[in-house]
Order: sequence, then C-alpha cells, then structure tokens
Amino acid sequence: MDKTKTYIKMCDNPWIQKSWKPEIGDYLFRKYSVFGEPLDTEIWKDKNKPEITILSYHNNDASEYYSGATLEGESRIVLFPDSDSMIKATYIWLPTQDRLQGMLGFLGASDIYGWLRRITKFQMLYPFQSYEQLWLAFVMKEKWNKVWNGEYWVDG
Repeated sequence: MDKTKTYIKMCDNPWIQKSWKPEIGDYLFRKYSVFGEPLDTEIWKDKNKPEITILSYHNNDASEYYSGATLEGESRIVLFPDSDSMIKATYIWLPTQDRLQGMLGFLGASDIYGWLRRITKFQMLYPFQSYEQLWLAFVMKEKWNKVWNGEYWVDG
C-alpha cells in the first residue's frame, strides 16, 4: 500500500474523496482536527511522517464507535456512528488498488483484459512510483478526464 506524500497529495482531490464510502479497513491520512482545522504541528511534532490510520469498527454493550490503528500501532478513536461527514472532514481516503479497480466497474474477463491493455500503455506514458499511483491516475483519466502533472490534476 502506497503511503507516500505523493500518493496522499494525489488522493486529496474532490473527485476521489466525494466518491468515498467509508469501509472497515480503509487507509486514511489524518489531515484536519475534528474542528476542521489543519493539525497543529506543535502538537503533532512528527510532521514529516504522515499518520496513516486503518479504520476499524467496535460494538460493545456501552457504545459503538470507529477507531483506527496507526501503522506504528498507536490507537486512535476516529469517529462516532453515523458520522461519515466527520470522517470525511478530518481524513483523506487513500484507496487501495482493489478499490480503485472497483471504481471502474469491471464486468468480466474481457473487460479486465481490455483495461489491462489500456493501463499497460498508460503506464508507459507516465512515470508512477506505485501501482496505487498508476491505478489512481488511470481512474482519474477514465472517469473524469484528469491527468496528474506532478503537482495537481489538470484536464486531460
């Protein structure tokens, strides 16, 4: 799973984030506080290391809630039930390769082979550092006609 600053920046776009329906196991990058403000770098001192959280769900007699575990194993309470808007306001979703492929709506083997031929040609045109970056760029081109210029998405 790509957790680089480049992939985080590529994912931080309205097209991908608006299509996100939070699911258990999603990879998230903590960007804002619950009040919608950028995280305070005085509190979050390790600003050069992105905090990636993996979403999980808990249900006990007292309450239900979502939590997360950072890649370093630290626990985080992420949000309360029925608060998709809160999680979307504080985190950037980092879609995995399978979720990106699912956004294209593969129907059968012939569709998959056709997409694979196209993505192989696409990969030769643009240098990406991971398959997540490649598939994200391919999804953005296919669904929204957007191309990554190294800094942001532009019309393709």
